Amino acid sequence: MKRNLRNLAVAVAATTVLAPAGIAMANGHHGHGHQKALWASPTGTGTACTFAAPCGLTTAVSTATSGQTVHALKGTYTGGVTVGANKIGVPIATPINLIGEHGAVIDATGDTFGIGIVGTASGTTVRGFTVENATDTGIIVVPGSVSAAPAPTPAVTDITIRDNRLINNGATATSTFPGGWGIHLMSATNSTVADNWVSNNGGGIYLTDEFGPNAHNKVLGNHVKHNVLQCGIILAGHSAAVDPITLKPTGAAGVFDNLVKHNVVIGNGTSSQGGGILMGGGVLDAAVYSNVIADNVAIGNGLAGVVIHQHAPGDLNNNVIVDNLLIHNNVGGDPDYPGFDIATKTANIVVANASPTPITGTVIVHNRLKNAYYGIWTLNAPGALNTIVHNRFAKSITVPIKAN
Repeated sequence: MKRNLRNLAVAVAATTVLAPAGIAMANGHHGHGHQKALWASPTGTGTACTFAAPCGLTTAVSTATSGQTVHALKGTYTGGVTVGANKIGVPIATPINLIGEHGAVIDATGDTFGIGIVGTASGTTVRGFTVENATDTGIIVVPGSVSAAPAPTPAVTDITIRDNRLINNGATATSTFPGGWGIHLMSATNSTVADNWVSNNGGGIYLTDEFGPNAHNKVLGNHVKHNVLQCGIILAGHSAAVDPITLKPTGAAGVFDNLVKHNVVIGNGTSSQGGGILMGGGVLDAAVYSNVIADNVAIGNGLAGVVIHQHAPGDLNNNVIVDNLLIHNNVGGDPDYPGFDIATKTANIVVANASPTPITGTVIVHNRLKNAYYGIWTLNAPGALNTIVHNRFAKSITVPIKAN
């Protein structure tokens, strides 16, 4: 099913059809209860969808019932596959297990996305695919449905994206932002992105809050490498989510309480401006807070290995950066703060706010920092309002901590 990604991302339904409460998901290669698994192949026809007589992948996905498993046999499929809508785009409540057998490839050349998962498919698992060559994003998760009526809807929830290979998606995107991504969770909650190989896309893994909170997600054990147009992993606030009077989060949006752990993040953002793991506010009153960045390895990224960036009032507070190994980052310099030499110096952690409101509550502890001019560089993040202790600076660090 070929669809424009931008339409999929913004065309959320006025009424969202969610999976009925209590649906139990199938595990691995087993169907839900006594449901028979469906089988697809690149040359499949008809509607039997059995191992002996497989159907097409779009047919299998659009006819699967809640909790059913769809197996994609070895071979190359076209992109634009949408989980949570039937063949003519009508939303259906179908959380499924979509499993790529060894050698299952989605070549999304000419499509804006490879696999799309919408709110009506909350509870879906996608595992085992190689997804490549989408003009924008390999796997995208969005709230709502593919209805033409845009409206705020509850976030999509309980999605698992595991053991996939995302390659060369959005790598030639011409827009300066977002520039295409391997995986994009848009306003998703309680979801897991784990053990994926994400390389040579425009950007790596992207968490945003356009239609509601992006919260309580886990990004675990991914290899995110050489996505040179953007960051490796980015938590980006794109909606006003802070009350401008109280400066407290409203809960209407925001990127918070996410865990980014055990990822390897190498060589991202080197031909544009992208960090290894970045938390940033993209608009006034954005909120990216109380996230944990732990036990990751970040090497040779264009901006710092771990970055907190803000340029306007908002809430980028109470984030935790702990037990990471960070080596020779900010290789392209950080030009966002004129008048400071961070534009030309390497640095492994940058916490910076150009607005008068300081960043507070940041915890930076037990990180190992090597091969950079600055170990930790901060701007408008006062030491008395943040905790930076017990980090290990190798002799290859010229200035361990620089507070501005």
